Amino acid sequence: MREYFRNRKAVGIAAVVFFVALITVIPAFTQEPYTILILTMCMLWAGVASSWNLIAGYAGIFTLGHQALFGLGAYVSSIFAMKLGITPWVSIFIGALFAAVIGALISVPSLKLRLMPYIAIATLGLGEIIRIVVLNTVDLTKGAAGLWGIPPFTPIGDISFDGVSRIPSYYLMLVMFLATIAITAKIVRSPIGKSLSAIKDSQDAAESLGVNVRFNKVVVFMIGSFFAGLFGGFYAHTLLILTPNAVMGGQLGLQIIAYGLVGGMGTIAGPVIGGFVITIGMELLRFMEDYRLIVYALIIILVVIFMRGGIWGTVKPLLDKLWKKN
Repeated sequence: MREYFRNRKAVGIAAVVFFVALITVIPAFTQEPYTILILTMCMLWAGVASSWNLIAGYAGIFTLGHQALFGLGAYVSSIFAMKLGITPWVSIFIGALFAAVIGALISVPSLKLRLMPYIAIATLGLGEIIRIVVLNTVDLTKGAAGLWGIPPFTPIGDISFDGVSRIPSYYLMLVMFLATIAITAKIVRSPIGKSLSAIKDSQDAAESLGVNVRFNKVVVFMIGSFFAGLFGGFYAHTLLILTPNAVMGGQLGLQIIAYGLVGGMGTIAGPVIGGFVITIGMELLRFMEDYRLIVYALIIILVVIFMRGGIWGTVKPLLDKLWKKN
């Protein structure tokens, strides 16, 4: 047994299997709608944070407009389902593809700008432009009043997604969440992932080694945007109401970044940890009402100051040292 635990890869696989098994069987022990909804949102925000982390954590493109891509996926999917009668099972992919195209356009500033502050400001501005456009296209989006009457996912046989039971939506999100993490891990370990790492370290050095910086930046932006839009579509067809400020506002953008920073940027596990810890933590602090936002801010500040690598970025080196000692 001791020899087994010296095998870091085996331990890592065992931890992943345990986590997946745990979140898979939770509905067998509790079907309380509130608990299931919170866990569903944990996976959703972890997935969105992972899509942002692919761009910012691995490619080093610190974008502040990711929430706009999430919102675009939500709005486009909802409008196609409401106006054209397209089933949400198809419209969420239309929304995700639309977000990917817009993400490619948003990536343009990062092709010219190399310093993080300029990229952050440029993407923040573009994200805000998207929010304002959605806010002012009242005939299509109903503006600040919000888009309501969004159809839920159509039933699959006897399985209904109308919200009476949260279990079907939970397992749908579980599949989307696991697929996103698996694909992200595959990308990170692929030649594209190696190229992104080189770009993050030094664009000039990456170019000298033959890395196509422009192509890789656009590709990673499109992939991250696609996943953000896909999760946005799920959000829309699960909560059934949208407002521009809720799904495209700056607060959501900071929230997504917080998941990555607290969990640990540039890691697969980091955004997952951040998504679960912050979402559950905020619910546990709900009794504090508005004061919980102060606690939330303090936690983020403390993590950034004392755990610069985030939770996983701080814990992982300690585990590595323990393995080396054994």
